[in-house]
Order: sequence, then C-alpha cells, then structure tokens
Amino acid sequence: MAVLQYIGRSLRRRPISRFILGALGMVLVLLICVLEGALQEKKEQLKQVEEMPIRVVVSNRKGEKQTGMEWSERELKELIDPNSLGALLKEEELRWEEKLLWLEGLGEKPDSASRIRYTLYGISRLEAAPELTEDPEIVITYEKSHGDTMFQSRKLICLIGENRLTNMGKSIGDTVEIIFKGEHSSYETEMVIGGVIGGSGADIKEIYCGWEALQYLRQAAENGDELSSDYLQKAELEHYNSEQYRAVVKNNCELTVLKDLAETKGFAEVDPLAALYDPVLALTIHDNAYQVMQKELNKNLRFLNGLRPILWAAACGISFLAGFLTARSRRREIAAIRSLGAGKARVFRILVLEQLILAVLGAGIGFAGYLIFGGRSLPDIWELALILVLYLIGTVVPASRLMGDRELAILMKKD
Repeated sequence: MAVLQYIGRSLRRRPISRFILGALGMVLVLLICVLEGALQEKKEQLKQVEEMPIRVVVSNRKGEKQTGMEWSERELKELIDPNSLGALLKEEELRWEEKLLWLEGLGEKPDSASRIRYTLYGISRLEAAPELTEDPEIVITYEKSHGDTMFQSRKLICLIGENRLTNMGKSIGDTVEIIFKGEHSSYETEMVIGGVIGGSGADIKEIYCGWEALQYLRQAAENGDELSSDYLQKAELEHYNSEQYRAVVKNNCELTVLKDLAETKGFAEVDPLAALYDPVLALTIHDNAYQVMQKELNKNLRFLNGLRPILWAAACGISFLAGFLTARSRRREIAAIRSLGAGKARVFRILVLEQLILAVLGAGIGFAGYLIFGGRSLPDIWELALILVLYLIGTVVPASRLMGDRELAILMKKD
C-alpha cells in the first residue's frame, strides 16, 4: 500500500513528464492499431475484388450485337463443354426461341400447315428472360417439386402466364399436350406446367422451358424420335441453338488462362472496324474494373506491408529508449530515497511499477480510442505485449545499474 501511495504522489509531482510518457505509449499503440486495421481492410477489399463477378458475353465481331445470333455447333459447344471454356465459366444464360402450333385447351388440333400462334422460349436461367426479372410487379409461382431449377432440367417443364393457364382450364402441376413446329415437321408431346406467371405478367403470351429441354425437343421433331424421359437423360445433342449467351468467370485468378483458351478456340476480340457480316464471334470479358481495383489494392498492400516493419522497429526502439531515459533521469531521486533507508528491492519495485502503470495506461487509452472511433481489425496481443516488454527492459537496465551504485556516487555524477 505504501508503494502505491508513493507512486501516486510521484505522479502528481511531475504531471507533465508523466503525461508525456503516457501519451507516447498511447500514440505508439494507436499508430500500430491504425496500421493493422488498414492492412486488414485492404486484405478484405482484395478478397472481395477476387470474388467480384466478372461478366463474359459473346457478340458479333463488331461488338454491336449480343442477341439474335445463331451459332455454330462448335462455338456453342466450346462455351458449355466442361473440358473447354465451360470449365472456366459458370452461370450461363442461354436463350433460344421456337414455335408451337397448338396447346391443349386452346382450340382444336391444327394440321401442319396451320398458322403458328405460340412462342416457346428455352432459357437456362430465369435471368435469361429480362422481361420477367426486370419488372418487380411480376410474381412467379412454382410447383413445389420444381422451383426455378426447372430451367436446368432436360425434362419438358414449362412456365406459363396466369391468364393463359386459366383459359386452358389447367392448373399448376397439370400436364398439357403440345404440338411443336420443327423445321421440316411437327412433333406432338406433353409438357408439365411447373410454374405460373402472375401479377403484371399474367397476360404474358409466351411460354418458357429449359434451354436444354428445348434443344432436345427440336432434335426430336427433326428426327421423329419418341421423346421419353429416359431419352432426355441419355441422348446426346447433335447440335445446339442459342441466340444469347452470358456467363460469369468461375475463378478470377484464371483470367489469363481464359483469355488464352478463348483465342485458341477461335473467339476474337471486339473490332469496331470489322465487317458487318464477319462470321467470327467475339468473346468479351468485362474485367477492366477488376484489373484496376486489384492493381490499386495490391499497390496499397505493398506500401502498408513495407511500412509495417519500419513502424514496429521504431515503436520498439522508442519504447526501449523512453523507459531507459525516464529511469536514468530519476537517479538523484532514487539515491535520495535509498539514503533515507529504503531497500534496493523496494526502490526497484517502485520505479518499475510506476513506469509500467504509465505505459499500460497510455496504451489502454490508445487502444480504447481506436475502438471508439470505429477501429475493428486489431493487432495480435503478443505484438502489443512486445512493446511493453521492451519498455520495461529499457526501464530495468538503468534501474539495475542504479541499484548497484552507492548513493553518494549517484548524487555526485553529473548529467
């Protein structure tokens, strides 16, 4: 208790020097916390950039047209083949339009020469139909066993407008007969109503099914095959059709590989000077923002990582020097205390404890201030402890020497 009382009186006698010592610890800890916070923030931002979606679109060579194109079997296969570009791309949005001659419940069955009245869209994802996704008032209800994964299925499951469904006298989950209009023949089969378009989309006349299912339906119409569920699961497509393609890069770290592979597979870069009917397709990777942000963040990280050891070395050196000079400047006071009968161990404890209290108090204020003003990422505890340890070592070194000198010798030494 007497030791603590003496420390309290000592702090009151020299408030300015003690304040400076505490403020030094506060500033050092605050700077280290700010640096660590900045480093962690940049790392998190870089991670977010690495995961940011990079869109890939296919257009004509001039870059003016991204929809309404008929591709060759080779081109489309390269994009969806898991052993080619398909291995580096995900979330394909494919769309193709075909025609229906007849829907069950909407008039008598026509002959093959009848006028086509119904449009059937094949889409790989709902996002490939912006007319459905961009209107917030459109409400889509799926049959429980399907959901929006119906568009990744080969089975003939369709999405239909609510008013058309009512006119057909059908309900969600029912089966409806259709006659599909192929290029040279028609084909009659059945589709399951897997969902209904309501809200402001209730009057939509078009019908939607999976893109791959439509490809099989078209092939069956051309070949006159029986389109059974087993056939859909096992058959290989002879060729593909799509008028629109969008994708996202699976792994942003593989951008260079993707670009090289696209060039190898015959996809070109957009050329505004290309001929209007140039048959070569252009594959555009929208990675400009990604490249700029990644470059800037890596530059900032290199700077902060370079600054980190400098700041730590300075903090450790300043901590040691502050403890050393503070203890050394009090040698006359220590000699006077010892001459009054205080033991060496007791004086040593007083000096070290007082310095420790000031250092911990200053560091705690700096740490708390950092948290109060929004700091989140913190340095490791051992890093902060290292500063305190070096500060104490700086205090102990001169204190130990002073404990070994005689009181008179200490008082006679000049500063």
